[in-house]
Amino acid sequence: NPHLKPNTQGVCPDFTASSYEQIICILRGDTGRKPPHPPVPAAANHEHTTRRALVLLPAGSSLRERLRESAPDFEFIFATPEEAAHPDCICPQRSEEELSELCRGCEVVIGAAPLDALQSSSELRFLQLTTAGTEPYAVPGSLDDRITIANATGAYGTAVAEHMLASLLMLWKKLHLYRDNMKNAQWLDHGEVRSPLGSKILVVGCGDIGSRFAGMAHALGAHVIGVRRT
Repeated sequence: NPHLKPNTQGVCPDFTASSYEQIICILRGDTGRKPPHPPVPAAANHEHTTRRALVLLPAGSSLRERLRESAPDFEFIFATPEEAAHPDCICPQRSEEELSELCRGCEVVIGAAPLDALQSSSELRFLQLTTAGTEPYAVPGSLDDRITIANATGAYGTAVAEHMLASLLMLWKKLHLYRDNMKNAQWLDHGEVRSPLGSKILVVGCGDIGSRFAGMAHALGAHVIGVRRT
């Protein structure tokens, strides 16, 4: 069942496979990776559905499978090939005309499509962004009021906070200068360094990222002050 369509045959199989790899796993006895695919009532048969969801972000086989399982009544359209999810893959960008054509007729769009492309889809009802910010999509008048916009708050907090902490330690410990010394085979002293222990750190903006960074800095012994809108 490569497209994970609903089972309307009235028979519950022992195993369901959506790829040849999963068939091999079943033959080897590794059956814990794929649950049975139970039958659904005939009324819920969406085999000929016209509901479509466009996925703009690179999606490997695992993510594609999870998306299809989560919404079996949708046909998922992936704008990038499966290999584009590999970190070393350089995938050519689609033109705005191509994205507009892909968006047309889709009820759901996952990813940041050009605003003009989204405005061309009268069926669009849900936009899932991959960023914490929502501009320009949430600007009044930009999109139809019937469209629900969701951002990705919470998806990047830990990763970005760790990057911020690493950058802070690099600057305070002058690691970038000593890295250059090593490249040039030099033994130079760049003076006094600083420690987060006992320091005072001001975090302007205590959303998901700011709060996580504040927690990490506090764990290293810093006195942290946070500023929010209220």
